[in-house]
Amino acid sequence: MPRIEESGGTYFVNFSLLDEKSALTTTERQLAYKVILDGNAIRYYLHAFVIMPTHVHLLVQALVDGKPVPLPKIMHNVKGYSALVINKSRGCKGALWLPRSNNRLITSTFEYDQKRDYIFDNPRRARLVKDPLEYPYLWFIGKDRDRNPEPG
Repeated sequence: MPRIEESGGTYFVNFSLLDEKSALTTTERQLAYKVILDGNAIRYYLHAFVIMPTHVHLLVQALVDGKPVPLPKIMHNVKGYSALVINKSRGCKGALWLPRSNNRLITSTFEYDQKRDYIFDNPRRARLVKDPLEYPYLWFIGKDRDRNPEPG
């Protein structure tokens, strides 16, 4: 099925480790969290994201300062830079993530709320925490007021 892209659209994206047997450590999840959050309002606008041991979910708007950003460029930056810093911490090089990401253009408020709630509840459903707010690798609009620019 062809992927639908919309200039400046909001997307639900997930991507997984190339080798899910080597789950991300606590330190590696911290590194990925920092990389993704550091790109907010510079390369894209985040609405929510969660770093799980073997995969990542993003709710991201492909827009910066009112200008659309191609989703493939966003994913290249997120996956490429996170792989670079995680591999550096591991003392290795090479692919970390599967080459293909799954993405879905958000087309309604209902769908947006559904995907945001899915991201929010993912750590609890995976039995990593009882309360999603306890999970340190979950971010959403409003969690960090000082790092919460409004989408363009």
